[in-house]
Amino acid sequence: MKNDNFVQDILKTIQEKNIKPKAKWEFMIKNWLILLVGLIFLIIGGLAFSVIIYLLKNNDWDLRMQIGHSLISFVLLSLPYLWLVFLIIFIAIIYYDFKYSKKGYKYSWKIVVGFTVLISLILGILLYNIGMGQAIENTLTKKIPIYQKMMQHRSDMWQRPEKGILPGTILKVESDKLFILKDLRNKEWNVHLEADFIPTRVLIQPGEKVKVMGEEIDKNSFRAVQIRPLFGPPERLKGQVKGIHLPLRSK
Repeated sequence: MKNDNFVQDILKTIQEKNIKPKAKWEFMIKNWLILLVGLIFLIIGGLAFSVIIYLLKNNDWDLRMQIGHSLISFVLLSLPYLWLVFLIIFIAIIYYDFKYSKKGYKYSWKIVVGFTVLISLILGILLYNIGMGQAIENTLTKKIPIYQKMMQHRSDMWQRPEKGILPGTILKVESDKLFILKDLRNKEWNVHLEADFIPTRVLIQPGEKVKVMGEEIDKNSFRAVQIRPLFGPPERLKGQVKGIHLPLRSK
């Protein structure tokens, strides 16, 4: 009796609200859209992973002891939090997208999130190996000022002239032994390249963001022993032809 009443109630509701069954093609389009959105954000997650891998790998880990940080503090200062937040958002979108797919209800969130992270990581490694992480980071750093500000914490930790590390932007090249550098606090320095300078594949030209290793001479002067790009491997400047070119040479 109760079952009959339940069925009658459902039929009555359908009639009153004029509910009509959806066509099969509507469900197919919905499922394809869900799949497409999932794939798009999976690729974006892979791109985010490729940038994270690039930033962490090219972080001048050999200089950690020089600036006086423990391994834990150096890692915490180095983490690209912006990209980690992006990655979490992308994974959350993929999870909710998959949850509403045809068979998404069958799997727990742990399986879906774990599988998403694994696929994104594998894709990120592949994209990093073909240079996508470096290309994205370099493009955003050079063309998006707000991105530079959001990632400022990663460069601020290198502002240690008293410990022999001076990061900044080259303003003017005076000679092959002297250039003017504006550091991260907008202070200008005279950077001297002396006889014991160790060349790397870096171009000394206006606009280049570099990290100078050496010794603080006085409040406005710095002696360079080595120069690297502010972020990324020295090889990233290969192929440029303007400015003073310092060829690659091992210590």
